[in-house]
This record gives sequence, C-alpha cells and structure tokens, in this order.
Amino acid sequence: MFAEGFLGLKAFFFASLKRKLFFVWFALIVFLVIASMGGGSHDVTVAVSIFVCGGSTFLFWNYRKRFYELFSFSWSPRKKFVVVGSLCAAYAEFVFWFFEKLFGAEGVAASPNLGLDLLITMPWYVLMVYLLFKVETKYYYSYFEILLLGGIYELGADGIVGQMLEGLTPAGILAVILVIPEFVIVYSIIVLPPTYLLQNERDIARTGEDDTRIYGEEDKRIHKKGNHRYWYGLLPLLGLIPFTIYVLLLLGILSALA
Repeated sequence: MFAEGFLGLKAFFFASLKRKLFFVWFALIVFLVIASMGGGSHDVTVAVSIFVCGGSTFLFWNYRKRFYELFSFSWSPRKKFVVVGSLCAAYAEFVFWFFEKLFGAEGVAASPNLGLDLLITMPWYVLMVYLLFKVETKYYYSYFEILLLGGIYELGADGIVGQMLEGLTPAGILAVILVIPEFVIVYSIIVLPPTYLLQNERDIARTGEDDTRIYGEEDKRIHKKGNHRYWYGLLPLLGLIPFTIYVLLLLGILSALA
C-alpha cells in the first residue's frame, strides 16, 4: 500500500554516500525529537507536529499521481506552483496551531488565534514559494536538493528571524543549525508538492512520460550549471527582509491596539 512512499525514502536517504551521511544526522535529530516528547506540552506539540508534517509528505509521495491528477487543470505553471505551495504552507501552519491547542501548549504557533497566526506567517510563505518558483524555472534541482533548500528556508525564517525577534544569541544560532533535518521534515510538505507538479509537467512535455526524474533518473542538465545554482537556490531567503519589516510593523500595530 505504501510501496511508493518507502521507495521515495530509500531514494532520498541512500542514493549516494552524501545522502547516507545526511541520514545519520537526520536519524540523530529524529531520535532527539522523540526523546523530547518526555518533556512538557511545548516539546510534545513540536514533536508531534513535526512528525505529522513528515507523515503528510510521505502520504503525498505515495499518492502523488492522484495529487497530480487533482491539479491537472489548465492554470499557468507559476499560478499553480504558488497556490499549491501556499495551501501546503497553510496546512503546515494549521498542524502546529492545532496540536498547540490540543496539548494546551504555548508559544509554538505564531499566535494562539489561527487567523492572526496566518496573518503573521502567510506573507512569508507566499513570497518564499513565489521565489522558489523563480529558482526552479532558472535551474534544475533534484528532489533531494529541493528538500534541503526547504530546510534552509525554515532555518532562515523560524531559526534566524525567530531568534532575532526573541533575542539572537550565538548558542541559539548554533542550536537551530544543528536541527536542520528537523526543518527539512517540516518544510517538506510545503516545497515538495508544488515542485513535483512543476517537474512532472516538464517530464511529460520533454519525454511524454511522467516521473522520469525519480529514484536517480534525473535530468542530466541538473548538474550542468555549476555550483552557482546552489547560491541562486538561496534566493527565497531574500524574502525574509520585507517579511521581517512586515512582522515588526504588524506587531507594533497589534501592540498599539492592545
């Protein structure tokens, strides 16, 4: 029933030596997240939310062809990419908010009010997804690379910017860098579905077949542009500049109205 999902995990973690090394790091962080569930409601909320996001990505990959059929209507690639990515982001944000409420935790979601939570966070997600579309239409990236980039985007948003708003410290920065695999899990449900839709449409247009870039059978052009495409992959992080200004202004307005 879940064969495709497990094949996807195998390809992600074991297709090369670098991926196997990443798996060791990933497994360590997952172990620590599980161990943290013995703590308070905040840690339980974070851990459960992370695993729900990861499980959602697993289910998406397992049923990706049905997902593709669901979104096979004739929108422009950019519109479809941004809408799907934004909806997935809203879902991920809802997951954290929901379990915060369920377990009676505080400080997990951006706000205990779901509407305000989305008002705070969605501008970043929409801008990030829009810039990611520009990234993916300029260079080719493997699914593994896209998932890693997603982790880096959350590192910038929830890690660096979040730390800045709460009081940036070197120890805090080091801590969030060490848990990048955790960020990869959370943002996987945001970056993978729109990327799959875009890349699968490219596969069909180029070869007449779908899923031709899966399990190591990737377009050879992925590796023709050199390492500067990795730098270009960081383009969505520039969206954190207007987003930070937006959040500061919004918090200032809400504080004045309180």
